[in-house]
Amino acid sequence: ARRTLSRIMILWGLTSASMMFVTSANAFYVIRFLLGVFEAGFAPGLIFYLTYWYPQNRMARAITVIMLCGPIGGIFGAPLSTGTMMLLDTVGGLHGWQWMFIAEGLPSVLLGVFGLFWITDRPAEAKWLSDTDKRLLAAELKHDTAGNEPRHHSFRQVVSDPRVLLLGVSYFCIICG
Repeated sequence: ARRTLSRIMILWGLTSASMMFVTSANAFYVIRFLLGVFEAGFAPGLIFYLTYWYPQNRMARAITVIMLCGPIGGIFGAPLSTGTMMLLDTVGGLHGWQWMFIAEGLPSVLLGVFGLFWITDRPAEAKWLSDTDKRLLAAELKHDTAGNEPRHHSFRQVVSDPRVLLLGVSYFCIICG
């Protein structure tokens, strides 16, 4: 998880920042496609990572906090982006929109590098948890899976499940909005 999430953040940030060099429609399409490729695994990877740290009875709360970051980021990011574009226009020979992409991409790269050294893959490896905390968390997580055999589904079963299709349509509508 540490390497995967860090790699995604670094590539996502570099690709986002490289939007400052776009001068044609084709370059825009290529960079936007790459941005989608690099960011695609972040949300599922993060949710999977949370399963190592949170039992099922607390997972919804943890995911809610993660999902709230998007709208909250929009609330604060929109005025910051506008201010960056207006205040830094022509500074250093760059347009304000170019500075905005630097300001957007650089934190992702820095967080990705920071994550390589800070993220702990599993509670058992966490140096900042006491042995007692590690045992308690391991017992709580083990209790979640006790007696539950993992279910394996084929891709066809998953994509033909009406609940999955409904969630997909819902998410599509959220993203399009």
